[in-house]
Amino acid sequence: MNIILTKELCDIEDWNLIRISAIDKLASSGFYGHHMISIENYYVADCLLSKGVGFSAVTKAVLDNCRSKFAFYGGLKNLPGSRYVVTSDSLGFGPLKYPNQMVLESVGFLSLEPSTIIAENVTDSAIFDVAGQHYAQYKKYKGINVRCTPRGGGGNGIKVEFNMIVQAGRELCLAITDGDQNWPGRPESDVSKGCSKIAAMNPVYCEHFRLPVRELENLIPISAAYEIGANHNLELIEKVLERAPQVRMHGDLKDGVDFKKIYKMKKNGSERLFLEDVHRRTSLPVRVCEECSAGDGEKCECVLIPNFKAGISVEFKDWLLSQSRHKSFERFGGEWRDDWLKVGEVVFNFCCAMPQIRV
Repeated sequence: MNIILTKELCDIEDWNLIRISAIDKLASSGFYGHHMISIENYYVADCLLSKGVGFSAVTKAVLDNCRSKFAFYGGLKNLPGSRYVVTSDSLGFGPLKYPNQMVLESVGFLSLEPSTIIAENVTDSAIFDVAGQHYAQYKKYKGINVRCTPRGGGGNGIKVEFNMIVQAGRELCLAITDGDQNWPGRPESDVSKGCSKIAAMNPVYCEHFRLPVRELENLIPISAAYEIGANHNLELIEKVLERAPQVRMHGDLKDGVDFKKIYKMKKNGSERLFLEDVHRRTSLPVRVCEECSAGDGEKCECVLIPNFKAGISVEFKDWLLSQSRHKSFERFGGEWRDDWLKVGEVVFNFCCAMPQIRV
């Protein structure tokens, strides 16, 4: 996260132990490459260094670094996810001076380890980490890392886990939930709505992001699936996507869709109407019964949307981590890239970090 030391800190006269330790803690998180520590303007570093209040050697090194690289890091204050450190003395009843104000005196309660990303499972979180790195590459942010701690919430349990993190108030945490957009225009799921409400309880330290597609599998480019050797159904999936492009965002590419599943849906329901439209568009040579003859526990052979091979998310993660970020990012093109970068932007803004300082 980009944490900006504001000029408000220069007005502090009483540098008590709480305030000194808070500055030291922030500086330490930058020194070890956990977060990005920057300054509002060049004067802030000079001002703090001149206080003579017993800041640690690490703090002095970080402030020197902020000053020497201000021309480079200073422009990052426009990042949407930036937090601005102010003192409680500067808080009043008027409008906030800065967006996302982080009160210096409360910093001591934070761990300031790398930001936590909580998703359905650890594999998904690790994949979103790479999306953040790809976004940094796309924006040509050199000398800036993406540092996060991946965590899994266990499907619907993500809301409970995220709430525990927010209530504890010690972690900077980004919750990423499935889009669950089973058809165009579907509202947020209860899990997604719940995470949005939880994040609103502590918006400075926590955020929620809903995937712009149904789920993680809808972010995996076909070209990447071929490269990792997941050849199961890929040619047929390509044909479906060519004729019904909306399947890329809304189709169940994880488990697939057969007509047995469709016939169990409510007639004239939104999801069934969407899938019937997909069938009209694709007109693929598949056998379709008037009613599904497959009994309970029997597999339906009438497939509308084929699925990726089981466990493709784990293979996708391993594939991303096994090669250079530049090479893997090349596999994302067109609309695949657009949605991937939407995820990456949110992750980068929340998890950006300066390189560890060498002394």
